[in-house]
Amino acid sequence: MDETGLQLNNKPGYVIAKKGSKNVAALTSSEKGETVTVLSCSNAEGAFLPPCLIFKGKNKKQEFEDGMPPGSKLYMNAKSAYVNTDIFLDWLKTHFVPRKPQGPVVLFLDGHSCHCNSVEMLEYAEANDITLLCFPSHTTQFLQPLDRSFFKSLKSHYNSVCNTFVKTNPTKKINRLSFGKLFDDAWSKSATVENGKGGFKACGLYPFNPSAIPEYAFLTECAFSHSQEEHSTLDKRVLPNHSLSPLPSTSAEEKNITPGTLLEQITPVPSTSSADQVRKRAKQVAMELTSPDHIEKRRKKEEEKATKEVKKTVKAEKRANKENSIKLIKKVDLENAKKRSSLSRKLVEASSSEDSDTNISLSDHSSDDIDENDNAEYAGCGEPYTTTKKQDDWIQCVHCTEWFHEGYSKYINLCHGCGKVLSKTRN
Repeated sequence: MDETGLQLNNKPGYVIAKKGSKNVAALTSSEKGETVTVLSCSNAEGAFLPPCLIFKGKNKKQEFEDGMPPGSKLYMNAKSAYVNTDIFLDWLKTHFVPRKPQGPVVLFLDGHSCHCNSVEMLEYAEANDITLLCFPSHTTQFLQPLDRSFFKSLKSHYNSVCNTFVKTNPTKKINRLSFGKLFDDAWSKSATVENGKGGFKACGLYPFNPSAIPEYAFLTECAFSHSQEEHSTLDKRVLPNHSLSPLPSTSAEEKNITPGTLLEQITPVPSTSSADQVRKRAKQVAMELTSPDHIEKRRKKEEEKATKEVKKTVKAEKRANKENSIKLIKKVDLENAKKRSSLSRKLVEASSSEDSDTNISLSDHSSDDIDENDNAEYAGCGEPYTTTKKQDDWIQCVHCTEWFHEGYSKYINLCHGCGKVLSKTRN
């Protein structure tokens, strides 16, 4: 199985015109076109499963499936038109397994993340006798049967039917509603037994034939070292003492050396040691995705990822709660400050409107009004502000302008003595 993309537009291709013509026109779509993913699957007998298509969006309309090949299924992906883990798992459950023959089967696929990372998908495949075999990295152009014999034919026929549609319907454009019929015409011409069998044969998968892969597809460190040894030997034979020009010789072997060979020796191909290191780090062998070791490895990675997400969420919640607490404290402090300023203004206005006899200062407080405890609270702790060890805030009385600890008075913006005297005066 593999995926490919089709565009909701046409490619005009070549136009036949007279040589030297200044005006050569072709009818084409004015827009780039929307991408539609086609998920295809075939076996070595040349039989194709009905295709599955993926549109970008959330709302699926029944009209989108009009005209599609029988048995086709349409998926909607909100983020993009590409396949994801959920779509691939649903494809296995509802599309592949019901059509799977009895007994174990091998499903070849590439190393896309949606094919390899879901533990649920791997366990489901193992439970249904499906062995998922992943191709090595960067080798699908040689090992993927659908890439070798089917997708080019599908796109070629699809572009052909799209060009015909645009020419016969110049006032219409290719959209989701007309895509089904166009795709059905292209699919019926491409999904043939010859194309299905030809892909497996060209890749050497069935019949098994390792020699079907050309030699130039294998790029190894041994090949590089062997090539470098040949070049060094040729250097010594053709260019003795590393001279830039060959010495005169009459031997038949040196007469057959071409200018291209000499140029290659003068300017050798740069070393590819860095590329070799990258290839060693990448996956270079086929992998059985449904093996117990791989499933356990994926399960551990998912657990680690879930743990990190939980820690990240808890940390974000703590940060949000702290920010909310700070905002709430600031809001309460602001409201209290407003209440204090309002009450202090009222007390000042009331004290200024009273008779001068009742407007007394702190030095005029009588012993009847203030007892020793009140004087002690009013006088404060007696410590200077710079050496005090109390953690309470210092507040200045709006009446007597003396400083005191906030906890020493129950009145707002007033020391205990002034507050008590003023409250008795008002009463």
